[in-house]
Amino acid sequence: MPLEIKVKTNGHANRILQDLNRSRKETRDHCDFMIIAGSEEIPVHKNIISVGSDYFKAMLAHNNAETASGKVEMKEVDPLSLQQCIEYIYTGELSTTDENAESLMYVAELLQLKDVCRGIVDSLEENLESSAESFFATKRIANLYNYKELMEKCKKFMLDKFDEIAVLDEFKEIEEKEFVRLIKSQENKASESVKLDALISWIKHEQRNRKKLLKKLNNYIDLHKVPVTYRRFLVENEPMVKSCTECYQALCISVMDSLNVGASNVHSAKNIKQEEKEAIAVFDKNSKSLQCFDPRNNSWTKMQNIPGSEFRFSAVALGDYIYILIIDQSVHRLKYSDHEATWERMNDMMYSHGKYPPVADLSGNLYVVGSSDVYSKLVEKFEPSSNKWEKVKDKNLSSHFSTALGAGGCIYSIGGSVPYHYTNQVERFDPTSSTWSFVASMNEAKEWVAAVENDGKIYVLGGWTNDHLTTVERYDISTNVWSTVTPMLTERSWFSAFVIDSNIYAIGGRNSSPGSMEKFDFKKNQWEMIDVKNMDLRIIDAVKINLK
Repeated sequence: MPLEIKVKTNGHANRILQDLNRSRKETRDHCDFMIIAGSEEIPVHKNIISVGSDYFKAMLAHNNAETASGKVEMKEVDPLSLQQCIEYIYTGELSTTDENAESLMYVAELLQLKDVCRGIVDSLEENLESSAESFFATKRIANLYNYKELMEKCKKFMLDKFDEIAVLDEFKEIEEKEFVRLIKSQENKASESVKLDALISWIKHEQRNRKKLLKKLNNYIDLHKVPVTYRRFLVENEPMVKSCTECYQALCISVMDSLNVGASNVHSAKNIKQEEKEAIAVFDKNSKSLQCFDPRNNSWTKMQNIPGSEFRFSAVALGDYIYILIIDQSVHRLKYSDHEATWERMNDMMYSHGKYPPVADLSGNLYVVGSSDVYSKLVEKFEPSSNKWEKVKDKNLSSHFSTALGAGGCIYSIGGSVPYHYTNQVERFDPTSSTWSFVASMNEAKEWVAAVENDGKIYVLGGWTNDHLTTVERYDISTNVWSTVTPMLTERSWFSAFVIDSNIYAIGGRNSSPGSMEKFDFKKNQWEMIDVKNMDLRIIDAVKINLK
Protein backbone atom coordinates (compact mmCIF):
# COMPACT_ATOMS: atom_id res chain seq x y z
CA MET A 1 0.00 0.00 0.00
CA PRO A 2 1.57 3.30 -1.05
CA LEU A 3 2.39 5.77 1.70
CA GLU A 4 0.15 8.82 1.65
CA ILE A 5 2.08 11.88 2.75
CA LYS A 6 0.34 15.10 3.78
CA VAL A 7 2.23 18.38 4.25
CA LYS A 8 0.67 21.49 5.72
CA THR A 9 1.47 24.37 3.39
CA ASN A 10 -0.11 27.22 5.36
CA GLY A 11 2.36 30.13 5.37
CA HIS A 12 4.93 28.32 3.25
CA ALA A 13 4.97 30.87 0.40
CA ASN A 14 4.92 33.70 2.86
CA ARG A 15 7.91 32.31 4.77
CA ILE A 16 9.90 31.99 1.55
CA LEU A 17 9.15 35.62 0.59
CA GLN A 18 9.97 36.78 4.12
CA ASP A 19 13.34 34.97 3.95
CA LEU A 20 14.06 36.37 0.48
CA ASN A 21 13.21 39.87 1.71
CA ARG A 22 15.45 39.48 4.75
CA SER A 23 18.40 38.15 2.76
CA ARG A 24 18.10 40.83 0.02
CA LYS A 25 18.36 43.54 2.65
CA GLU A 26 21.08 41.92 4.76
CA THR A 27 23.31 40.04 2.33
CA ARG A 28 21.78 40.81 -1.09
CA ASP A 29 21.85 37.06 -1.86
CA HIS A 30 20.64 36.23 -5.35
CA CYS A 31 19.56 39.84 -6.00
CA ASP A 32 19.89 40.58 -9.70
CA PHE A 33 18.47 44.12 -9.99
CA MET A 34 18.93 47.47 -8.28
CA ILE A 35 16.36 50.25 -7.87
CA ILE A 36 17.83 53.68 -7.14
CA ALA A 37 15.83 56.53 -5.60
CA GLY A 38 17.79 59.57 -4.48
CA SER A 39 20.70 58.32 -2.40
CA GLU A 40 18.95 55.03 -1.62
CA GLU A 41 19.83 51.76 -3.40
CA ILE A 42 17.23 49.02 -3.09
CA PRO A 43 18.36 45.49 -4.12
CA VAL A 44 15.58 43.25 -5.49
CA HIS A 45 14.92 40.04 -7.42
CA LYS A 46 13.63 40.54 -10.97
CA ASN A 47 11.23 37.62 -10.77
CA ILE A 48 9.67 38.82 -7.53
CA ILE A 49 9.10 42.45 -8.53
CA SER A 50 7.87 41.43 -12.01
CA VAL A 51 5.21 39.20 -10.47
CA GLY A 52 4.32 41.80 -7.82
CA SER A 53 4.11 44.88 -10.04
CA ASP A 54 2.84 45.30 -13.60
CA TYR A 55 5.07 48.37 -13.86
CA PHE A 56 8.24 46.33 -13.32
CA LYS A 57 6.85 43.44 -15.34
CA ALA A 58 6.55 45.70 -18.39
CA MET A 59 9.98 47.23 -17.79
CA LEU A 60 11.85 43.93 -17.45
CA ALA A 61 10.06 42.06 -20.24
CA HIS A 62 12.24 43.60 -22.96
CA ASN A 63 15.83 44.31 -23.75
CA ASN A 64 16.40 47.90 -22.75
CA ALA A 65 18.82 50.11 -20.84
CA GLU A 66 17.45 48.90 -17.50
CA THR A 67 17.74 45.19 -18.19
CA ALA A 68 21.21 45.67 -19.73
CA SER A 69 22.56 47.66 -16.77
CA GLY A 70 20.70 45.72 -14.11
CA LYS A 71 19.40 48.87 -12.48
CA VAL A 72 16.81 51.63 -12.83
CA GLU A 73 16.87 55.14 -11.41
CA MET A 74 13.51 56.47 -10.27
CA LYS A 75 14.07 60.20 -9.84
CA GLU A 76 10.52 61.44 -9.16
CA VAL A 77 9.62 59.20 -6.24
CA ASP A 78 10.05 59.45 -2.50
CA PRO A 79 12.71 56.87 -1.39
CA LEU A 80 10.82 55.93 1.78
CA SER A 81 7.53 55.38 -0.06
CA LEU A 82 9.32 53.30 -2.70
CA GLN A 83 10.95 51.14 -0.01
CA GLN A 84 7.56 50.61 1.60
CA CYS A 85 6.03 49.49 -1.71
CA ILE A 86 8.92 47.06 -2.38
CA GLU A 87 8.48 45.73 1.15
CA TYR A 88 4.78 45.19 0.36
CA ILE A 89 5.60 43.24 -2.83
CA TYR A 90 7.72 40.83 -0.76
CA THR A 91 5.57 40.59 2.37
CA GLY A 92 2.03 41.65 1.50
CA GLU A 93 2.16 44.01 4.45
CA LEU A 94 2.34 47.79 4.66
CA SER A 95 1.85 50.26 7.47
CA THR A 96 2.40 54.01 7.44
CA THR A 97 0.97 57.30 8.71
CA ASP A 98 -1.33 59.74 6.94
CA GLU A 99 1.54 62.25 6.66
CA ASN A 100 3.06 59.93 4.07
CA ALA A 101 -0.21 59.16 2.25
CA GLU A 102 0.27 61.42 -0.77
CA SER A 103 3.80 60.30 -1.67
CA LEU A 104 2.90 56.67 -0.97
CA MET A 105 -0.18 56.94 -3.18
CA TYR A 106 1.94 58.37 -6.00
CA VAL A 107 4.38 55.43 -5.87
CA ALA A 108 1.63 52.81 -5.48
CA GLU A 109 -0.24 54.21 -8.49
CA LEU A 110 3.01 54.26 -10.50
CA LEU A 111 3.83 50.65 -9.64
CA GLN A 112 0.18 49.68 -10.19
CA LEU A 113 -0.27 48.20 -6.73
CA LYS A 114 -4.05 48.28 -6.68
CA ASP A 115 -4.47 46.77 -3.22
CA VAL A 116 -2.17 49.38 -1.71
CA CYS A 117 -4.09 52.20 -3.44
CA ARG A 118 -7.39 50.83 -2.20
CA GLY A 119 -6.00 50.47 1.31
CA ILE A 120 -4.83 54.09 1.34
CA VAL A 121 -8.25 55.32 0.15
CA ASP A 122 -10.07 53.20 2.76
CA SER A 123 -7.84 54.56 5.52
CA LEU A 124 -8.34 58.14 4.39
CA GLU A 125 -12.13 57.67 4.31
CA GLU A 126 -12.05 56.28 7.83
CA ASN A 127 -9.86 59.15 9.09
CA LEU A 128 -12.27 61.73 7.61
CA GLU A 129 -14.90 60.70 10.11
CA SER A 130 -12.65 61.39 13.09
CA SER A 131 -10.31 64.22 12.11
CA ALA A 132 -10.07 67.15 9.70
CA GLU A 133 -6.27 67.36 9.85
CA SER A 134 -5.63 65.12 6.84
CA PHE A 135 -8.60 66.46 4.87
CA PHE A 136 -6.74 68.43 2.21
CA ALA A 137 -4.34 65.55 1.52
CA THR A 138 -7.37 63.29 1.14
CA LYS A 139 -9.04 65.78 -1.19
CA ARG A 140 -5.93 66.10 -3.38
CA ILE A 141 -5.61 62.32 -3.68
CA ALA A 142 -9.29 61.95 -4.56
CA ASN A 143 -9.08 64.62 -7.29
CA LEU A 144 -5.68 63.62 -8.69
CA TYR A 145 -6.56 59.94 -9.10
CA ASN A 146 -10.26 60.46 -9.83
CA TYR A 147 -11.68 58.53 -6.89
CA LYS A 148 -15.22 59.83 -7.41
CA GLU A 149 -16.77 58.33 -4.30
CA LEU A 150 -14.02 59.85 -2.14
CA MET A 151 -14.44 63.18 -3.94
CA GLU A 152 -18.14 63.26 -3.03
CA LYS A 153 -17.35 62.42 0.59
CA CYS A 154 -14.85 65.27 0.68
CA LYS A 155 -17.45 67.73 -0.67
CA LYS A 156 -19.93 66.64 2.00
CA PHE A 157 -17.27 66.76 4.72
CA MET A 158 -16.39 70.36 3.84
CA LEU A 159 -20.01 71.39 4.34
CA ASP A 160 -20.61 69.27 7.45
CA LYS A 161 -17.32 70.26 9.13
CA PHE A 162 -16.83 73.73 7.69
CA ASP A 163 -15.90 75.18 11.09
CA GLU A 164 -13.03 72.66 11.42
CA ILE A 165 -11.85 73.00 7.81
CA ALA A 166 -11.92 76.82 7.74
CA VAL A 167 -9.23 77.18 10.45
CA LEU A 168 -6.68 75.04 8.59
CA ASP A 169 -3.89 76.91 6.80
CA GLU A 170 -4.58 75.08 3.54
CA PHE A 171 -8.14 76.40 3.51
CA LYS A 172 -6.76 79.83 2.62
CA GLU A 173 -5.42 78.40 -0.66
CA ILE A 174 -8.71 77.15 -2.09
CA GLU A 175 -9.91 78.80 -5.29
CA GLU A 176 -12.57 81.51 -5.32
CA LYS A 177 -15.18 79.42 -7.12
CA GLU A 178 -14.97 76.65 -4.52
CA PHE A 179 -14.94 79.12 -1.63
CA VAL A 180 -18.08 80.86 -2.89
CA ARG A 181 -19.82 77.51 -3.40
CA LEU A 182 -19.06 76.55 0.19
CA ILE A 183 -20.02 79.85 1.79
CA LYS A 184 -23.31 80.11 -0.14
CA SER A 185 -24.41 76.48 0.11
CA GLN A 186 -27.61 75.89 2.06
CA GLU A 187 -26.07 72.61 3.24
CA ASN A 188 -23.26 74.44 5.05
CA LYS A 189 -23.95 73.69 8.70
CA ALA A 190 -21.61 76.36 10.13
CA SER A 191 -22.91 79.45 11.92
CA GLU A 192 -22.91 82.82 10.15
CA SER A 193 -20.16 83.95 12.55
CA VAL A 194 -17.91 81.11 11.43
CA LYS A 195 -18.65 81.89 7.78
CA LEU A 196 -17.87 85.59 8.26
CA ASP A 197 -14.63 84.78 10.09
CA ALA A 198 -13.65 82.38 7.29
CA LEU A 199 -14.46 85.02 4.66
CA ILE A 200 -12.30 87.66 6.36
CA SER A 201 -9.41 85.22 6.85
CA TRP A 202 -9.59 83.87 3.29
CA ILE A 203 -9.65 87.35 1.73
CA LYS A 204 -6.75 88.57 3.89
CA HIS A 205 -4.57 85.76 2.58
CA GLU A 206 -4.64 87.32 -0.90
CA GLN A 207 -6.33 90.70 -0.63
CA ARG A 208 -5.36 92.01 -4.04
CA ASN A 209 -7.48 89.51 -5.97
CA ARG A 210 -10.06 88.56 -3.36
CA LYS A 211 -11.08 91.87 -1.81
CA LYS A 212 -13.85 92.29 -4.40
CA LEU A 213 -15.91 89.69 -2.50
CA LEU A 214 -16.27 92.13 0.40
CA LYS A 215 -18.38 94.37 -1.83
CA LYS A 216 -21.03 91.66 -1.93
CA LEU A 217 -20.87 90.68 1.73
CA ASN A 218 -24.66 90.49 2.02
CA ASN A 219 -24.72 87.86 -0.76
CA TYR A 220 -22.76 85.44 1.39
CA ILE A 221 -23.48 86.19 5.05
CA ASP A 222 -26.71 86.85 6.96
CA LEU A 223 -25.17 89.60 9.09
CA HIS A 224 -28.08 89.78 11.51
CA LYS A 225 -27.22 86.26 12.68
CA VAL A 226 -23.66 87.33 13.60
CA PRO A 227 -23.20 88.61 17.17
CA VAL A 228 -23.37 92.40 17.13
CA THR A 229 -20.17 92.61 19.20
CA TYR A 230 -18.20 90.89 16.42
CA ARG A 231 -19.75 93.06 13.71
CA ARG A 232 -18.97 96.20 15.71
CA PHE A 233 -15.41 95.02 16.28
CA LEU A 234 -14.93 94.64 12.51
CA VAL A 235 -16.37 98.10 11.84
CA GLU A 236 -14.09 99.73 14.42
CA ASN A 237 -10.89 97.70 14.05
CA GLU A 238 -10.61 95.89 10.73
CA PRO A 239 -8.74 98.05 8.14
CA MET A 240 -9.85 95.86 5.26
CA VAL A 241 -13.50 96.46 6.15
CA LYS A 242 -12.96 100.21 6.49
CA SER A 243 -11.39 100.36 3.03
CA CYS A 244 -14.45 98.76 1.35
CA THR A 245 -17.39 101.18 1.24
CA GLU A 246 -20.02 98.54 0.45
CA CYS A 247 -18.85 96.16 3.20
CA TYR A 248 -18.49 98.95 5.76
CA GLN A 249 -21.97 100.23 4.97
CA ALA A 250 -23.56 96.77 5.21
CA LEU A 251 -21.95 96.10 8.60
CA CYS A 252 -22.83 99.55 9.97
CA ILE A 253 -26.47 99.21 8.93
CA SER A 254 -26.72 95.74 10.45
CA VAL A 255 -25.16 96.99 13.70
CA MET A 256 -27.61 99.91 13.89
CA ASP A 257 -30.52 97.55 13.21
CA SER A 258 -29.47 95.28 16.06
CA LEU A 259 -28.82 98.10 18.50
CA ASN A 260 -32.15 99.77 17.71
CA VAL A 261 -34.48 96.81 17.81
CA GLY A 262 -32.55 94.01 19.45
CA ALA A 263 -30.97 90.99 17.87
CA SER A 264 -34.17 88.98 18.24
CA ASN A 265 -36.25 91.45 16.24
CA VAL A 266 -34.00 92.72 13.44
CA HIS A 267 -35.60 94.37 10.40
CA SER A 268 -34.36 92.72 7.25
CA ALA A 269 -34.25 94.45 3.88
CA LYS A 270 -37.40 92.53 3.02
CA ASN A 271 -39.22 93.93 6.08
CA ILE A 272 -38.18 97.47 5.17
CA LYS A 273 -39.47 97.09 1.64
CA GLN A 274 -42.79 95.91 2.98
CA GLU A 275 -42.99 98.91 5.32
CA GLU A 276 -42.38 101.13 2.31
CA LYS A 277 -45.36 99.48 0.58
CA GLU A 278 -44.41 97.67 -2.56
CA ALA A 279 -46.52 98.62 -5.56
CA ILE A 280 -46.59 98.12 -9.33
CA ALA A 281 -45.99 100.88 -11.85
CA VAL A 282 -47.31 100.05 -15.32
CA PHE A 283 -46.44 101.82 -18.56
CA ASP A 284 -49.83 102.50 -20.11
CA LYS A 285 -49.84 103.14 -23.85
CA ASN A 286 -53.36 104.58 -23.83
CA SER A 287 -52.65 107.38 -21.34
CA LYS A 288 -48.95 107.58 -22.31
CA SER A 289 -48.10 107.65 -18.64
CA LEU A 290 -47.09 105.54 -15.67
CA GLN A 291 -50.02 104.27 -13.63
CA CYS A 292 -49.31 103.06 -10.08
CA PHE A 293 -51.26 100.09 -8.69
CA ASP A 294 -51.33 99.62 -4.91
CA PRO A 295 -52.21 95.94 -4.25
CA ARG A 296 -53.33 96.60 -0.68
CA ASN A 297 -56.43 98.51 -1.73
CA ASN A 298 -56.52 97.89 -5.49
CA SER A 299 -56.20 101.63 -6.08
CA TRP A 300 -54.65 103.41 -9.08
CA THR A 301 -52.68 106.67 -9.16
CA LYS A 302 -51.32 108.44 -12.21
CA MET A 303 -47.58 109.10 -12.16
CA GLN A 304 -45.16 110.76 -14.62
CA ASN A 305 -45.52 110.62 -18.39
CA ILE A 306 -43.69 108.15 -20.60
CA PRO A 307 -40.86 109.98 -22.43
CA GLY A 308 -41.21 110.63 -26.17
CA SER A 309 -43.37 108.62 -28.51
CA GLU A 310 -41.29 105.41 -28.55
CA PHE A 311 -43.18 102.50 -26.96
CA ARG A 312 -40.68 99.77 -27.74
CA PHE A 313 -38.51 99.36 -24.65
CA SER A 314 -37.89 97.27 -21.53
CA ALA A 315 -38.24 98.67 -18.03
CA VAL A 316 -36.73 97.76 -14.68
CA ALA A 317 -36.76 99.41 -11.24
CA LEU A 318 -33.58 99.73 -9.22
CA GLY A 319 -33.52 101.60 -5.92
CA ASP A 320 -35.37 104.90 -6.27
CA TYR A 321 -35.22 104.86 -10.06
CA ILE A 322 -37.07 103.33 -12.98
CA TYR A 323 -34.86 102.63 -16.00
CA ILE A 324 -36.04 102.10 -19.56
CA LEU A 325 -33.83 100.55 -22.27
CA ILE A 326 -34.89 101.56 -25.78
CA ILE A 327 -34.33 99.95 -29.18
CA ASP A 328 -31.87 102.71 -30.20
CA GLN A 329 -29.58 101.58 -27.30
CA SER A 330 -30.42 104.68 -25.27
CA VAL A 331 -31.10 104.39 -21.54
CA HIS A 332 -33.25 106.78 -19.48
CA ARG A 333 -34.14 106.87 -15.81
CA LEU A 334 -36.71 108.54 -13.59
CA LYS A 335 -36.63 109.14 -9.84
CA TYR A 336 -40.20 108.02 -9.47
CA SER A 337 -40.62 109.12 -5.84
CA ASP A 338 -40.08 112.73 -6.90
CA HIS A 339 -43.28 113.85 -8.60
CA GLU A 340 -41.44 116.83 -10.13
CA ALA A 341 -38.65 114.68 -11.56
CA THR A 342 -38.19 114.23 -15.31
CA TRP A 343 -36.54 111.50 -17.29
CA GLU A 344 -32.75 111.84 -17.57
CA ARG A 345 -30.62 110.15 -20.20
CA MET A 346 -27.85 107.84 -19.07
CA ASN A 347 -24.97 106.39 -21.08
CA ASP A 348 -26.10 104.27 -24.01
CA MET A 349 -25.81 100.49 -24.04
CA MET A 350 -22.70 99.15 -25.78
CA TYR A 351 -24.64 96.76 -28.04
CA SER A 352 -28.02 96.45 -29.66
CA HIS A 353 -30.36 94.11 -27.79
CA GLY A 354 -33.47 94.58 -29.91
CA LYS A 355 -36.79 96.28 -29.35
CA TYR A 356 -37.31 94.86 -25.87
CA PRO A 357 -33.87 94.13 -24.30
CA PRO A 358 -33.98 91.20 -21.82
CA VAL A 359 -32.92 92.95 -18.61
CA ALA A 360 -32.55 91.90 -14.96
CA ASP A 361 -31.23 93.51 -11.79
CA LEU A 362 -28.75 91.93 -9.39
CA SER A 363 -26.76 93.41 -6.49
CA GLY A 364 -27.54 96.98 -7.53
CA ASN A 365 -26.55 96.51 -11.18
CA LEU A 366 -28.46 95.93 -14.42
CA TYR A 367 -27.66 93.02 -16.73
CA VAL A 368 -28.85 92.91 -20.35
CA VAL A 369 -28.77 89.32 -21.60
CA GLY A 370 -29.05 88.45 -25.30
CA SER A 371 -31.62 90.07 -27.59
CA SER A 372 -35.33 90.22 -28.27
CA ASP A 373 -34.94 90.36 -32.04
CA VAL A 374 -31.94 88.36 -33.27
CA TYR A 375 -30.04 85.33 -32.03
CA SER A 376 -27.46 86.66 -29.61
CA LYS A 377 -25.10 85.65 -26.81
CA LEU A 378 -24.10 89.20 -25.85
CA VAL A 379 -24.27 90.24 -22.21
CA GLU A 380 -23.42 93.60 -20.66
CA LYS A 381 -23.71 95.14 -17.19
CA PHE A 382 -24.62 98.67 -16.11
CA GLU A 383 -23.36 100.14 -12.85
CA PRO A 384 -25.66 103.06 -11.92
CA SER A 385 -23.23 104.66 -9.46
CA SER A 386 -20.66 105.23 -12.20
CA ASN A 387 -23.10 105.43 -15.15
CA LYS A 388 -20.90 102.93 -16.99
CA TRP A 389 -21.55 99.85 -19.09
CA GLU A 390 -19.09 96.97 -19.28
CA LYS A 391 -18.93 93.77 -21.31
CA VAL A 392 -19.76 90.57 -19.45
CA LYS A 393 -18.89 87.06 -20.59
CA ASP A 394 -21.19 85.83 -23.38
CA LYS A 395 -23.73 83.20 -22.49
CA ASN A 396 -23.42 79.78 -24.12
CA LEU A 397 -26.69 79.71 -26.03
CA SER A 398 -27.34 82.02 -28.96
CA SER A 399 -31.05 82.77 -28.63
CA HIS A 400 -33.71 85.46 -28.70
CA PHE A 401 -36.99 86.10 -26.88
CA SER A 402 -35.42 84.65 -23.72
CA THR A 403 -36.14 86.09 -20.26
CA ALA A 404 -33.51 87.38 -17.82
CA LEU A 405 -33.90 87.12 -14.03
CA GLY A 406 -31.67 87.91 -11.06
CA ALA A 407 -32.12 85.29 -8.31
CA GLY A 408 -29.99 83.69 -5.62
CA GLY A 409 -26.97 85.87 -6.38
CA CYS A 410 -26.93 84.81 -10.05
CA ILE A 411 -28.43 85.84 -13.39
CA TYR A 412 -30.66 83.34 -15.21
CA SER A 413 -31.42 83.29 -18.95
CA ILE A 414 -34.64 81.32 -19.39
CA GLY A 415 -36.06 79.69 -22.52
CA GLY A 416 -36.45 81.59 -25.79
CA SER A 417 -35.86 80.53 -29.36
CA VAL A 418 -32.77 79.03 -30.95
CA PRO A 419 -32.49 78.41 -34.70
CA TYR A 420 -35.53 76.47 -35.94
CA HIS A 421 -37.18 75.74 -32.57
CA TYR A 422 -38.14 76.95 -29.11
CA THR A 423 -35.90 75.90 -26.23
CA ASN A 424 -36.46 74.73 -22.67
CA GLN A 425 -32.84 75.33 -21.72
CA VAL A 426 -31.85 77.58 -18.82
CA GLU A 427 -28.44 79.13 -18.22
CA ARG A 428 -27.05 80.62 -15.02
CA PHE A 429 -24.35 83.30 -14.73
CA ASP A 430 -22.30 83.44 -11.53
CA PRO A 431 -20.85 86.98 -11.28
CA THR A 432 -18.25 85.94 -8.69
CA SER A 433 -16.57 83.52 -11.12
CA SER A 434 -17.83 85.18 -14.34
CA THR A 435 -19.02 81.84 -15.74
CA TRP A 436 -22.18 80.66 -17.48
CA SER A 437 -23.44 77.11 -16.95
CA PHE A 438 -26.59 75.19 -17.84
CA VAL A 439 -28.96 74.13 -15.09
CA ALA A 440 -31.81 71.63 -15.41
CA SER A 441 -34.09 72.34 -18.37
CA MET A 442 -37.74 73.31 -18.04
CA ASN A 443 -40.41 70.70 -18.74
CA GLU A 444 -41.69 72.76 -21.68
CA ALA A 445 -39.85 74.64 -24.44
CA LYS A 446 -41.15 78.21 -24.79
CA GLU A 447 -40.32 81.88 -25.30
CA TRP A 448 -41.65 85.23 -24.00
CA VAL A 449 -42.12 83.89 -20.45
CA ALA A 450 -42.28 85.94 -17.24
CA ALA A 451 -40.17 84.87 -14.26
CA VAL A 452 -40.03 85.70 -10.54
CA GLU A 453 -38.13 84.39 -7.52
CA ASN A 454 -39.70 83.60 -4.16
CA ASP A 455 -38.24 81.77 -1.17
CA GLY A 456 -35.35 80.18 -3.09
CA LYS A 457 -37.52 79.07 -6.00
CA ILE A 458 -37.96 80.48 -9.51
CA TYR A 459 -41.45 80.57 -11.02
CA VAL A 460 -41.69 80.68 -14.84
CA LEU A 461 -45.12 81.80 -16.02
CA GLY A 462 -46.88 81.58 -19.36
CA GLY A 463 -45.00 82.15 -22.60
CA TRP A 464 -45.50 81.25 -26.22
CA THR A 465 -45.27 78.05 -28.27
CA ASN A 466 -47.44 78.82 -31.30
CA ASP A 467 -50.04 80.08 -28.82
CA HIS A 468 -50.17 81.94 -25.51
CA LEU A 469 -49.73 79.71 -22.42
CA THR A 470 -51.20 79.55 -18.93
CA THR A 471 -48.66 77.06 -17.54
CA VAL A 472 -46.46 77.77 -14.50
CA GLU A 473 -43.26 75.89 -13.73
CA ARG A 474 -41.26 76.08 -10.50
CA TYR A 475 -37.48 75.62 -10.24
CA ASP A 476 -35.90 74.78 -6.90
CA ILE A 477 -32.47 76.44 -6.92
CA SER A 478 -31.08 74.20 -4.16
CA THR A 479 -32.11 70.87 -5.74
CA ASN A 480 -31.94 71.83 -9.45
CA VAL A 481 -35.39 70.29 -10.04
CA TRP A 482 -38.38 71.62 -12.01
CA SER A 483 -42.02 70.92 -11.19
CA THR A 484 -45.39 72.07 -12.53
CA VAL A 485 -47.69 74.19 -10.33
CA THR A 486 -51.16 75.73 -10.61
CA PRO A 487 -51.63 77.39 -14.04
CA MET A 488 -52.79 80.98 -14.51
CA LEU A 489 -56.37 81.83 -15.38
CA THR A 490 -55.38 83.86 -18.46
CA GLU A 491 -53.16 82.90 -21.36
CA ARG A 492 -50.19 85.28 -21.40
CA SER A 493 -46.89 85.85 -23.21
CA TRP A 494 -44.46 88.76 -23.14
CA PHE A 495 -45.82 90.10 -19.87
CA SER A 496 -44.62 91.13 -16.41
CA ALA A 497 -44.77 89.34 -13.07
CA PHE A 498 -43.77 90.29 -9.50
CA VAL A 499 -43.93 88.93 -5.95
CA ILE A 500 -45.57 91.23 -3.38
CA ASP A 501 -46.74 90.18 0.10
CA SER A 502 -46.47 86.46 -0.71
CA ASN A 503 -48.53 86.80 -3.88
CA ILE A 504 -47.44 86.56 -7.50
CA TYR A 505 -48.91 89.25 -9.75
CA ALA A 506 -49.15 88.60 -13.52
CA ILE A 507 -49.77 91.76 -15.52
CA GLY A 508 -50.64 92.49 -19.15
CA GLY A 509 -49.14 90.59 -22.03
CA ARG A 510 -49.60 89.92 -25.71
CA ASN A 511 -53.02 88.34 -25.52
CA SER A 512 -56.68 89.24 -25.74
CA SER A 513 -56.52 91.14 -22.42
CA PRO A 514 -53.40 93.37 -22.51
CA GLY A 515 -54.72 95.39 -19.54
CA SER A 516 -55.66 92.47 -17.28
CA MET A 517 -54.11 91.43 -13.96
CA GLU A 518 -54.30 88.34 -11.80
CA LYS A 519 -52.57 87.16 -8.63
CA PHE A 520 -51.52 83.83 -7.15
CA ASP A 521 -52.03 83.40 -3.42
CA PHE A 522 -49.40 80.96 -2.08
CA LYS A 523 -51.47 80.21 1.02
CA LYS A 524 -54.60 79.35 -0.98
CA ASN A 525 -52.61 77.84 -3.86
CA GLN A 526 -54.91 79.50 -6.38
CA TRP A 527 -55.10 82.33 -8.93
CA GLU A 528 -57.73 85.07 -8.94
CA MET A 529 -58.42 87.93 -11.33
CA ILE A 530 -57.96 91.54 -10.16
CA ASP A 531 -60.53 94.17 -11.00
CA VAL A 532 -58.70 96.97 -12.81
CA LYS A 533 -61.73 99.24 -12.31
CA ASN A 534 -62.28 100.07 -15.97
CA MET A 535 -58.84 101.62 -16.25
CA ASP A 536 -58.75 100.82 -19.99
CA LEU A 537 -55.06 99.99 -19.78
CA ARG A 538 -52.80 98.87 -22.57
CA ILE A 539 -49.74 97.78 -20.64
CA ILE A 540 -46.39 98.04 -22.44
CA ASP A 541 -44.30 96.98 -19.45
CA ALA A 542 -44.38 97.12 -15.65
CA VAL A 543 -41.97 97.37 -12.72
CA LYS A 544 -42.18 96.85 -8.97
CA ILE A 545 -41.58 100.03 -6.92
CA ASN A 546 -41.60 101.14 -3.28
CA LEU A 547 -44.07 103.75 -2.09
CA LYS A 548 -42.69 105.99 0.64
